[in-house]
Amino acid sequence: MNNGQPDFNSDFALQYDSFIRLAVPAYDQLFSMSDSFFYQPKKTSPNLLVVGAGGGAELLYFSQTHPSWFLTGVDPSDQMMKIASHKIRQVGTENRVKLHQGFVHELPTDSKFDMATCILVLQFLPDDNAKLNLLKSVAERLEHGAPFILVSIFGDKESAEFHKNFAAWKERFRSNGVDPEKSEDVQRILKMPLIPEERILELLDEAGFQSIVKFYSAYQIGGWAAELK
Repeated sequence: MNNGQPDFNSDFALQYDSFIRLAVPAYDQLFSMSDSFFYQPKKTSPNLLVVGAGGGAELLYFSQTHPSWFLTGVDPSDQMMKIASHKIRQVGTENRVKLHQGFVHELPTDSKFDMATCILVLQFLPDDNAKLNLLKSVAERLEHGAPFILVSIFGDKESAEFHKNFAAWKERFRSNGVDPEKSEDVQRILKMPLIPEERILELLDEAGFQSIVKFYSAYQIGGWAAELK
């Protein structure tokens, strides 16, 4: 696929749960780590925006951990949203979770969200304003001061640091029974339009976020917590 983006409407969607937990160390802990930056919401029943909600892992965690929260999950993949919808119905939180198959910029701006997550989405978008536009779209739908969690694969693919991390990353796959040289999913990482951490911080600032701190790092995956200016 162009830009290293998988087809989330193919069988990859069905394999995503197992692949992502192998690719991203402490994947499930990312949600509780993100949650710790949400502190105490000003509202009794706050609204959380989940960007790239397909698969439903974030929706499951937050809807079950916070019975008074309302969530909106956004994802362009029909297949991934079907998986998310099925999981939500299984745990019985569908009355507090809205699913929007499409893009963040399609959501109305008159009703603001109290917080947002964008986990493992940004790396798929080219840095031709697509990354910035996504972050701006999120910012335009948040309350001032709202916390925002961004997790993305990043890095300068020509750097020695990236090559060393990627070699270790491939070894992680190999030790778990996946040949990284034959795995399209692993090789796809090299085709993604990745950007260095400095550029990610620039984009967050340009989109209107401040007080940015890095709270997660594994190989070439980073997690940043910020808040809207």
